[in-house]
Amino acid sequence: MRITFTIFLALAFYTQGSMAQRPWIFAYPDNTPTNQLAVASNILYTYGEFGLAYSIDHGTTWDTVEAVGPHVRGITDFFSGVSLCVTQLPGADSASFYFSTNGTSWTFSENLNVGKKSVVDLGARGQRFYVATKEGMLYARGVTLDSLTITEATDVSELVVASTYLAALSKTGIHYSSDEGATWSRTSTPQASGSPVTPAALLDVNAVLYTATSDGIHAYQASANTWSNHGTWPDTLSNRNVLAIAADGLRMLAMTYNNKSQLQMYRLTSADTMWTETGWALPQQQIDPHRNMLVIESGWAVLHQTSVEPNDSLGYYQYDLNDFTSVSESPTDDGVTIYTSTNGITITTPFHDGFTVSFYDILGNFLFSQTSSTTSLTTYSPTYSSTYSQTYSQTYSQTYSQTLLVVINTPDGTLVRRLIMY
Repeated sequence: MRITFTIFLALAFYTQGSMAQRPWIFAYPDNTPTNQLAVASNILYTYGEFGLAYSIDHGTTWDTVEAVGPHVRGITDFFSGVSLCVTQLPGADSASFYFSTNGTSWTFSENLNVGKKSVVDLGARGQRFYVATKEGMLYARGVTLDSLTITEATDVSELVVASTYLAALSKTGIHYSSDEGATWSRTSTPQASGSPVTPAALLDVNAVLYTATSDGIHAYQASANTWSNHGTWPDTLSNRNVLAIAADGLRMLAMTYNNKSQLQMYRLTSADTMWTETGWALPQQQIDPHRNMLVIESGWAVLHQTSVEPNDSLGYYQYDLNDFTSVSESPTDDGVTIYTSTNGITITTPFHDGFTVSFYDILGNFLFSQTSSTTSLTTYSPTYSSTYSQTYSQTYSQTYSQTLLVVINTPDGTLVRRLIMY
C-alpha cells in the first residue's frame, strides 16, 4: 500500500459564527519578553529595552527608530495623526518624550521630571497625555502639568486612557477614575462562579473597560461597580485563563490554552455571543505571558510569543483575520510520527509498503516530494533566507524552516494525518 502526503486548502465562505481554520504565519524570530506590541496612528510597533521599531508588513520585517533610543516605556496615539512615545533610563530622574507625524521619523519633544519613579505606561486623550509610574503616581500633561496619585495602587503595570475614564491595573486590583484622575476608586473584583478571578490585562472598547482574567473576559459597569462575563465560552474548553486580549471596531480576540495545553486564539464579533476558536493552535506550549503581546493591525492579528524554554519557533506571528481560507482538520492517532531536527524531517509510519511525502507551503505551492520504500524516511527541511537591516539596531540574517502543511491520505482517499511545522 502506498501512502501519499498532500495538502488540502479549502476555501471557506464566511458566514455568521464560522471562522477560518488556518495556521499562523511565523513572521520574525525573537524571544525577548520585555518587548511589547502597539498600534499607533495605524502603524505597528514593537518596543522595549532595545528601543522602538516599526513594521509595514505585519511583523515580517522591522526597522529601528534610531532617533528615539533605548528603554521605551510606552507609545500612544496623541492627536491629529501624531504619535507619542516615552523613554526612561533605569533609575533616571526624568522621562523623555518623542513625537512623530508619519510613524517613521521621530523628534524629541521634552523631558519630564518624575523623581526617579519608574515609568510603566503612556496614554492620551485629545492634547493631554498621561504617564503612569510603577509607584502609583500619574502625571497629566496638557497646558499645565498635574501630579496625581492613583489611590491604593501598588506596583502599577498598565494604564488605560479612554474617552470618559482612566483605569489602571496594579497588584492591588483595578483602579478607576471618571474625573481626569483627580479621584480614584478601586473597582469590585471580577468573579467567576462566586469566586474572585485574577485580572491580567485591561482594554478599552467604545468607552467600556474590559479585563482579561483567569476565567475569561469581563466587562465593567461603572455605574453599578460590577463586572460581568463578556461572551460565552465553549463548554468543552476547560481552561479559560486568558493570557492576552486585543480588539478593533469589528472583533475582540483572546489567547488562551486549549485542552491540549496549546496556545489558541478565540474570536468574538459584535454580532456574536459565543467565543469561537479561530486558526490553528500555536506550537509552543510553555509561553511567557507578557504585556501587549497581541494586537490587531489593519485586519491582521500580530502575536509576540516568548518562552523561558528557548527554541526556534518563538517570535512574532501574524494571522490575516480577513482571509477565510481553511485547511482541513484530521485525526492524529494514526501511528504516524513526524518531527524536525537539525538533520531535517523524519517520518515514521506503520505502513510497510512505502509512501511518498510531498511538502507544500501554506498557500498550496508545491515545494518538493520524496518516496520511501520502507516505513520511515528522513529528508531535508525546505528553508528560505531573509536578511533584515536596521532591525533591533543590527543587521539580522536568519535561515529557518518555512511554514509547511503536510497531509497523509490512504489510497482510498481517507484522510489520515495533517501536520503544520514552523
